[in-house]
Parts: sequence; structure tokens; C-alpha cells
Amino acid sequence: MGELISAVLVFGTAAAAWTVVLRGTERIWFPRTLRRADRLLLRLGLRSPAPEPTGRPLEVVAADVRRLARRFRCPAEGARFAKVEGYRRAYDAVLVEACDVLGVPTLVGVLPPGSELDRERARVEEALDAAGLSVEVWR
Repeated sequence: MGELISAVLVFGTAAAAWTVVLRGTERIWFPRTLRRADRLLLRLGLRSPAPEPTGRPLEVVAADVRRLARRFRCPAEGARFAKVEGYRRAYDAVLVEACDVLGVPTLVGVLPPGSELDRERARVEEALDAAGLSVEVWR
């Protein structure tokens, strides 16, 4: 019964809006009517709301990966250990976030600093590159 009501509402709204568009009397009415029909379907429980995004957009994460990669790989000459370590931790955190967004498995967030973490970081950078996120230091 719910699908029938939904189909009638959508078809009726589309037909009425299409008629108005063909006549050319009011072009703004079409999107407004579709929004109203969508809200009605939501209120009747015939359509579920769109899922809310859970994290930052991939573009923002990718920009942070590239920015922090440059700072981590090429620190300023004479930079203090605390600053370099801060860049490393920030870079590792944003790598983990990028892996979560792209679905790449990683151990970067759980390994202690050392050669094993460095190897895992290199593996993750290659995996992210294969997934389409370029982690180039020189751009």
C-alpha cells in the first residue's frame, strides 16, 4: 500500500510539474513541488532521510596529507625535535584518516615509532597512491 501511495504521489507531482514546464508559465514551480513531495514522503515514513556525512570530505583530507607530508619529509633546517615529532604525529593521524575514508587497512595508528612504523607508513602511502590519493612531497 505504501509503495502505491508513493508511486501515485511521485507520478502525479512529476506529471503536474512537467505540464507546467511544457506550458512555460512558471519554471520555478517544478523544483519547489518536488521538494514538497519529498518532504511529504519523509513525513509519511515512505522514504528514509539521506545519511549524514560522518567525517571530513576526502578533498580536505587529501590536502592535509600533502601539506603534512611536505612538512614531515622536509623539515626546516635546525628544526627542534618537538616540532618534527609533532609533524610526524599529525601526518600519521591524517594518514589514518585518509585510510579510513578510502577503506585502506593500516597499522600506522597503533605501531610505536621506529623502523616498523616507517615501513608501514611507506606501504600506506603506496596503497593510498594506488587508491587514487597521490602523496607526493614535491609539487
